[in-house]
Amino acid sequence: MYVINVLQANYNLEELNEESLTYVNRLLGERYKQWKSDLHHHFQTFDDPQVALCEGCPQELEGREDSWAWLCGHFQEGGYLKAAEANKGNRNKKTLLHHSGSRPFSYRMDARRREGSKFPEIDVFGDVYVRPGNELAESLYPVGSSGVRLPTSSRYSARVCGSST
Repeated sequence: MYVINVLQANYNLEELNEESLTYVNRLLGERYKQWKSDLHHHFQTFDDPQVALCEGCPQELEGREDSWAWLCGHFQEGGYLKAAEANKGNRNKKTLLHHSGSRPFSYRMDARRREGSKFPEIDVFGDVYVRPGNELAESLYPVGSSGVRLPTSSRYSARVCGSST
């Protein structure tokens, strides 16, 4: 069921176009996913699932203990545990860790363009993923005299650097 269907009980959404409805649905879906993740982290603070069920109901679910009971059961289901373990493994495999916070990439790109960057995409990549002092990242994206970070071995680097080959 879409979140929009629940919202229509309290809000007039009839005049929103399809693109806006899709955006609202995606945004609320992401917020729900984060909220559920926060509740799972709260659940994990307890050593015993039974203690979490009896004593761990968060304030935001007071009066809705049935929802907390369902979540406690959900967090112990085999399918959920399997997916959580797979996700944890995938996060550990990441080689590029994002460290830019919540500021949208489009804002960063606009700022780089205003600064006169010839390659704002590459500069933003360096800003967001390359940490100062990381030897591996700096070797892959060296800073040239222009301040632009370019990949040293990429099928596109020759074109970016102006080579005719």
